[in-house]
This record gives sequence, C-alpha cells and structure tokens, in this order.
Amino acid sequence: MQRLPRWAVVTAFALGTPVAAWLLTPAGPRLRAAQSPDPEAVAAAPVVPRSESSPAPPRVLVVERCRLQLRDGLELASEQTAVVDRVVKAGQRVQAGTVVGQLRDQVLRRAFAIAEREAANDIEVRYSRKKADLDQLKYERALKANQGELGHIVNDLDLRELRLAAEQSLLQLEQAEHQLELNRLRRDEQAELLQTYQVVAPLDGVVTKIHALPGEVVREGEPLVEIANTDTLLLHGEVPVERRHLLRTGLEAVFTVGVTGPDGRRRLRDFPARITTVGVKVEPLSGKLDFTAEVENSEDLLLDGLVGRLVVGGTSPDTPAAGLGDLFRIDTPAASRNHSASPRLGN
Repeated sequence: MQRLPRWAVVTAFALGTPVAAWLLTPAGPRLRAAQSPDPEAVAAAPVVPRSESSPAPPRVLVVERCRLQLRDGLELASEQTAVVDRVVKAGQRVQAGTVVGQLRDQVLRRAFAIAEREAANDIEVRYSRKKADLDQLKYERALKANQGELGHIVNDLDLRELRLAAEQSLLQLEQAEHQLELNRLRRDEQAELLQTYQVVAPLDGVVTKIHALPGEVVREGEPLVEIANTDTLLLHGEVPVERRHLLRTGLEAVFTVGVTGPDGRRRLRDFPARITTVGVKVEPLSGKLDFTAEVENSEDLLLDGLVGRLVVGGTSPDTPAAGLGDLFRIDTPAASRNHSASPRLGN
C-alpha cells in the first residue's frame, strides 16, 4: 500500500469523513469495483451464440491483372506444294468445314473427271455377263443332246471345248467386275487427292493471319492461314502459394474488365468464368504459381490481351477509382512482364 503525504491526510479530514475514506482507500480496489459488472445485469443479459454474433468472413479470392488469351489457335498447313489460287481475308469469321484456302488443281480435276467416267463405265461387265450366259446355254444344250434317244451327238472333245468356253466366260465376267471396282477405287483416290488441295477450317473461329496470298507458292507442310476460336477465351493469372487453397478446378468465378460496347463507349463488364487448371510449380523468385480459367465470350466483346480482375468465390467487388486504369488497358509484352512480377491479391 502506498503511503500518502501528511498534507494530503490533513486536507482529506478537513473536507469531511466520506472524502477522507475515499482518498485513504487503495487505488486497486477502487478500480476493480468500478470495472466489475453488476451480477444481476449479467444474469439478465441474453446469451448470443458465437456463430450469430460474429459470422466467419466468406472465402473470396481477388486476383488483379489477369490476362486474356485466345484459345484453340491453329496454323492450317498445306498438304501439297502448289500455287495459291484463293484464300480468305484476315479477320473473317468462318465456320467449321469452310474452305479457307484453295490451291490450283486444274490438272488434277481433269484426271478426276477421267477417273469418274471410267468408274461409271460398266460396258465390259454387261458384255461379259451376256457372253457367259450364252456359253453356259450352249454347254447345257450339248449335254442334253448327248443324253437324248439319239445318243452321243456331240463328241467328247467338242463338249470339253463348250465347257471350257462357259468357264472362260465366267472368269471374264469376274475380271470385268474386278476392273470396274479398281476404276471406282481410282476415282475415290483422285477425289481424296483433290481434297488435299483445299485447306478447310476444323472449327468455328476468326482468321487471324494469312501466310500466303493468291499467286504465291506454298510448300507441303507450310502454314497458309491461322484461325482461332473466340467463343471462349483463356485467362491467365498468378497467386501466392499461400492462397492456393482458395483455388480449385471447376470453381465458378467472375471476370471484370473494361470493354467497348456496340455504341463505342468503354465500360466495365462482368463475364462468367470457370477455373480450369491450377499450377503445381512455384516460381522460386516470386513464390507464385500460375492458374488458368475459361471466360465465355458470347457477346464477342472480349479481345486477346485485355487485362482485368478475377473474383473467385463471390461477386465482383466495387472497383476503386485507382484501379480503373488497369481494367481498361490492353496487355503488352512489357505489361506481361510486370504482370508476372507483382499481381495484387486480396481475400
């Protein structure tokens, strides 16, 4: 207990007994009495469960500066060495099965026309069938003549010759049918060869690049056009390794980016996305790992290189004014390096 000065004690008794009792009481009991709650008030206070009083925050992951990239980009190569006859224009939208490039094939078309006529010619087959029927009839009548009342009208040598002629006719019929089948196969071969002079789009998409113009020579295996599917774009981002538990393949997400509408104005839009892959390799310097997502482009507003924000596990939060510039920009090689170096994250 701390000892009070003499002047303090004299002053307290001069002011009165209650004041002296309060001043002479130690500070510790006074504080404990002031801080201790009323027992009756504590008993009357309702008990609130922990889950109702302080709900757990949602598990939301916000990844900044995610970059869009075209998916299913293909280089369509030529199967023959020939001169380009015609080719589609860059930027043209094509459907699967559309001929995007045609090589000169006039000589091959003439060869195909000849093969088609030969495949349709069955004169030899029809003649051989009629001759076989006639020779078989001659042989059968000779046999019946020898079996009649008059006896052996046709000698054995002539009968053998008639039998040989009938068998020969049957073999000639088989040969004619075999030759006709070969002609049809050659026709099909010419048709397949003719198709190799065409470059066909294997999927719906947009022609992004032309490698050879009409009149130029393209060699076998060289690309003629490039095509990409814009219905769904790939989204690339990076997260710290300690945030990996918030990512999982198949999770739904929202991608926010600035796009140009039909009226020519730029505005922020939300697009549905879905996590497709989560990386398993951590970069040693940054301590981050890559992930990819698919973003639907049903309105054809998203472009390759756009940079925006991805929200996983919740709706897109309000965009702060300081971040509007990043959502309205298009990625460049320098921006890609900055993107891989320092993406901002939140949860």
